[in-house]
Amino acid sequence: MSKVFVGVDVSKDTLDISFSFDGSKYDSMTIFNNESSILGFFDYLKNTYKKSSFFFGYEATSNYMHVLQKLLHEHHFSQIMINPYTMHHYLKHLNSRKKNDVIDSLGITKYIQTLNEDDFKTTFNQSQKTLKKYNSSIELIRKLDTQLKNFTHSQKDNKALS
Repeated sequence: MSKVFVGVDVSKDTLDISFSFDGSKYDSMTIFNNESSILGFFDYLKNTYKKSSFFFGYEATSNYMHVLQKLLHEHHFSQIMINPYTMHHYLKHLNSRKKNDVIDSLGITKYIQTLNEDDFKTTFNQSQKTLKKYNSSIELIRKLDTQLKNFTHSQKDNKALS
């Protein structure tokens, strides 16, 4: 069975995608970062590269990757979320002097071709993502509460000096 490696540079509005069939020719495209565009891309891959295994790689990018991650999981594609620090050093290794989203997606594609199939085991857990968002929000509210208390206390001290 043939392999198609797909590197995705994720941003808020778009996904810059590079892909390679069995490590040979590289193609690139940009799609919108929404469910219908991603599903259309999946259909394109399945129709173009019949009887192939698909391996997706993308950098960890906050909330912008969650739609892609969820759809990859639902469609049973092999996927790996790559640490941006690792990717940065790999691109340096390739001696990539230019930097843009398409070049980054190509670097991700080349990087995931060096991995074993067993490395592609990133999973999507919606409840875990939701819990993480709530915890981040609670932590932010705690910090704001502390800042407000400190500010109020400092204003009381300033009034006493007047």
